[in-house]
Amino acid sequence: MTAVIWWIRRDLRLHDNPALQAALDTGLPLLPLFILDPHLLTGRAEPRENFLLAGLAELDADLRRRGSRLVVRRGSPVQELARLCAEVQAQAVFALEDYSPYSRQRDEAVSQVAPLNLFTGVTVQHPAIVRKADGGPYTVFTPFSKAWKQLPMPKASVNIPDPLPPVLAVVSAPLPAPSTDPLFPPGEREALYRLESFLHGPVEQYADDRNRMDLEGTSALSPYFRFGMLSPRLAANRAMAVSQAAKTAELK
Repeated sequence: MTAVIWWIRRDLRLHDNPALQAALDTGLPLLPLFILDPHLLTGRAEPRENFLLAGLAELDADLRRRGSRLVVRRGSPVQELARLCAEVQAQAVFALEDYSPYSRQRDEAVSQVAPLNLFTGVTVQHPAIVRKADGGPYTVFTPFSKAWKQLPMPKASVNIPDPLPPVLAVVSAPLPAPSTDPLFPPGEREALYRLESFLHGPVEQYADDRNRMDLEGTSALSPYFRFGMLSPRLAANRAMAVSQAAKTAELK
């Protein structure tokens, strides 16, 4: 028994997911894995944690519709990945790179016990390439945004793999039952729907309406970006396409 692991962290989606695609490209059995990390799930941010757990349930349903399922473990990522890699003789672990201090320390520790491969996908551009001329990071938004806009825009893949390889028979912990907020239904499909709804309506008056508390002038996509239910690269691609289409229409 041998497999590869797609380690899900802030990428609760199937579309435009380089880590998932790299895992599928191996041709080996795939284990979609989420680890309930006690360091992050402290109970101090109940709405956020409920949204995450509900999003995981939606992701599991999406995986099952395609012949797969979500494997859940609880505990230290270092210990759980070492244990699971041994169980399934994992050839590789694929994940999207994250950049917080804790994430960097965690991934460095995991790389000592598992064959970890990281890909850009939490952000549109890798943070290391958006730098000042002297190599230092930007601390003011306007020059940062100008440098960001000068970079080539990475193209998103909108294809969602279907079917997915069946998952090996491994133990999976139950997901805690979350409460859901009707104002923010969780999941990838809702995120994609909200993106298109925003781009075909409110975005036209965004510059003014974003400051109006009496209007729904923003995208309401922040929590979906936070947990990667929506690819930031796809959102940027679609926003630029809509903007270009509007400029073309004005010239006619």
